[in-house]
Amino acid sequence: MLLGILVQKDISPGETAALEILERLQKEEPRPIYVLYGQEAFFIDKALAILKQKIVPSADLETLLYHSLTGSEVDPATLYDLASTPPFVGDRQLILVRRAGEIREPEDGLLVRYAADPAPFTCMVLETGPSMPKGAMFRTVQERDPDGCVEFPRLRGHGLLKWVCRIGREKGIQVPISLSLAEQIVAAVGPDLSSIEREMEKLALCLRDPASGTASELAGAIVSSSAQDESYHLVDHLLRGDWSAGLCVLHRLLTQGVPPLVLLSRISWALRRLWQVKEGIERGESMDRLSSRLRLPFPARETYRGAALRISWRSLKNLFFCLEETDRALKSSRLPPQVHLEDLCGTVAHELGPGGGKNLGPKRFIPGAYG
Repeated sequence: MLLGILVQKDISPGETAALEILERLQKEEPRPIYVLYGQEAFFIDKALAILKQKIVPSADLETLLYHSLTGSEVDPATLYDLASTPPFVGDRQLILVRRAGEIREPEDGLLVRYAADPAPFTCMVLETGPSMPKGAMFRTVQERDPDGCVEFPRLRGHGLLKWVCRIGREKGIQVPISLSLAEQIVAAVGPDLSSIEREMEKLALCLRDPASGTASELAGAIVSSSAQDESYHLVDHLLRGDWSAGLCVLHRLLTQGVPPLVLLSRISWALRRLWQVKEGIERGESMDRLSSRLRLPFPARETYRGAALRISWRSLKNLFFCLEETDRALKSSRLPPQVHLEDLCGTVAHELGPGGGKNLGPKRFIPGAYG
């Protein structure tokens, strides 16, 4: 499919380079170590999806073959042991380390030695954000296998607008998207490709109804800011108990300048809806009726249902207590707001994650965090 895209004339050089890399990942045997970096997180996520699809053949095997970690939290010795231990099933396992530049490299060179001679049954993906770290482990990876270090630079200017126009056609928008309309969409949503893609899906859905209006009229009506849209993904990760992915989105939103109290409000809204979903399920109300009454986003229905069935009332009440404490701390504590939000997200993911599941954040209580 990607090869068919590559021959189109309206693709910018930046996107062509990214698609060529993704095409290479589709064809080649997974390498022992990848370093994925750059400002275009959209293509990094596409690369991760390709590797996961190749290494983890079914959802049933995910807990055995896929491990998602965070650089600031992972212990180097634990990472080394995990990567050096063959998987229980299959020929290869996938280890993803997000924000891998924050890994504390031990003085004994343990991770450098692994990077020089990685296990053949492990594919370790080090996702490092906008730039390539300069630590000894990363230098070793680059020297041993330069093609395993992949940069995805941000699409800009005319290349970004052409991408918007093409994605519109791919999503089923029949009328041509002009460059001026593409500019309007980018101005409203921001340059984040994932957010733009979601808005184009909304636009395509609305345009199926001829009475809805023109593409230009609808674009201004339905586009939402990138930060607001991404906050739903933060909540979705937390409701699933995936603290690692939630932390990644949280940091991105804070970097974008989203006020901490806005993020707290979004988490609070989700937990109130979760309370109502749990009440409704126990009354025997159908999920369709609940979703309609509570106006839950369609993709999030099963997420809320699963979370409501997993969590106890006692744990849910504890989360509301944590919300109150975090609100007070954000307004009065001398610690950075990020500390309090990380602590809250860790607690939410801990309480809502499947029993014994991986990727659960530690249930942390930081001395002095609430005073």
